[in-house]
Amino acid sequence: MLPSPKDTYDSFPIKLDPSGHIPTHAYISHQIARANKIPLSRDHEYELCVTLNAAVDRTQAENAKQFYVSIHCTATGTCAPAGDHDHRLIPCEGYGIGMRNGLIPTVYAAGETEGTRDAGWAVPSLATLDKIQDRVRGGYTRFDVAFTPTKQLEQATRYFYSIKVNGTPIYIDGFLPFRNTFLLYHGKPNTISFGLENLDFSGQNDGKECLELEVTFLAGEKPLPQVLHLERDYIALRDPQREPQPNQDLATSISWTGDYKVPEAESKYNIDVDGSPQLALLKEDRKRLDRMLSKTGPITITTKDGPLTGLPQSILRPPGRQASYGLGLGIRLPTQQILFTFNRYQARQVCDWLKLNSKDGTPLSLKHSMVFDSHSADGPSCKDWKAGPLPK
Repeated sequence: MLPSPKDTYDSFPIKLDPSGHIPTHAYISHQIARANKIPLSRDHEYELCVTLNAAVDRTQAENAKQFYVSIHCTATGTCAPAGDHDHRLIPCEGYGIGMRNGLIPTVYAAGETEGTRDAGWAVPSLATLDKIQDRVRGGYTRFDVAFTPTKQLEQATRYFYSIKVNGTPIYIDGFLPFRNTFLLYHGKPNTISFGLENLDFSGQNDGKECLELEVTFLAGEKPLPQVLHLERDYIALRDPQREPQPNQDLATSISWTGDYKVPEAESKYNIDVDGSPQLALLKEDRKRLDRMLSKTGPITITTKDGPLTGLPQSILRPPGRQASYGLGLGIRLPTQQILFTFNRYQARQVCDWLKLNSKDGTPLSLKHSMVFDSHSADGPSCKDWKAGPLPK
């Protein structure tokens, strides 16, 4: 693939010229565009079969000082030439069982511990999230963690980091953490930056989520036994407060900051079915609500890409503009992400679902339901919510 000076690519040597006269490198840009839940699996590397393009003059291709191939591969493994380059190399036809051509996953050859990928979230990189212009599907939060290594890490030359949310591993672009290492600077701050969309954040810990960051240090390619472990709370879809971290034996000047990136076409409506300043009381109501939701049908909303259907999900939100905790209603999507902010038309659709499934005297009731604009502390009830006609 043709590298661009504006982009960062993983680079590694490959054999494209059997004679060995032409040095070759592959430049791979691997991106995940949307977060999704992945099961326990083995980590994979990939084989890519390419061949000379018969449409290009063979003598010219064989005498070339460089072979260029620009190929776009989808998540299904199917690959095709991309861009307007002079394709001297193209994907092999019929390469791989059950695939027309393209990427063939091969099990990573490391030991069971290194090669196994626990169930978790495959998420887009921060670079991918920053580039996405259409933020209709929701915003994301950028996190920056800074630390200065102490003399206990004087042997360390590089590091990699791993992330967990509520105990679940996060895989940036689907890769195991040790596949991306970074140069460690001594005597000055090192900064780790990553982004998170709303995954299955539903206020599991009294309305908050628990984030963990673990930094593993390397001397050359050998991991050192010392590991830097940090934790902080996070409230989904809100600006995280600056949270200084205490100095540790391995690092000083530690800070963990965040910035919520509001989507351009902001879905700013939340739907609450109950609220109380007493957290313990609302947590009991949530248990009752979950039992009721398990017996109801799915919710369908309209998006620019067509209908979107998911299962109803309870949401516990800490006090913000409202003085009380809120018990809200969201949708668990097929990707296992949870959506609980809606545009005005989607909010009406969720309210219509609530009207069909509500029951007075329970947490799933129209009586206490409210449609909140995220910029205000009050709103109408679902019963009275008027959003105008749904878009065709």
